[in-house]
Amino acid sequence: MAIDIKTWYEKYGPMVFRRCKGMLHSEEDALDAVHDVFVQLMRAKLDDRYPSSLLYTMATNTCLNKLRWRKLLQPGILKIVRCWVRAAPYNWHTMSLGGKISA
Repeated sequence: MAIDIKTWYEKYGPMVFRRCKGMLHSEEDALDAVHDVFVQLMRAKLDDRYPSSLLYTMATNTCLNKLRWRKLLQPGILKIVRCWVRAAPYNWHTMSLGGKISA
């Protein structure tokens, strides 16, 4: 059965927002995360069983990713990542470090 996004947003949106706000400690970031969760839900081909568990897990994973990016974007860490990216032999055609994909 197809997922009714509007109904799920109205029913589970507050739960997703509480989870995101609790993890991110920012109302603005939590609203962004809620938006991201429901956009992912629209793009995914998922069934409609256990919606609260699915959305809770999606919210948790989305927030963890945002926290990782927040940590990476700290000035000192970002400088290290930029240096590493410049130094790494990256081949964009094969999308791997070192230019070879092992089978």
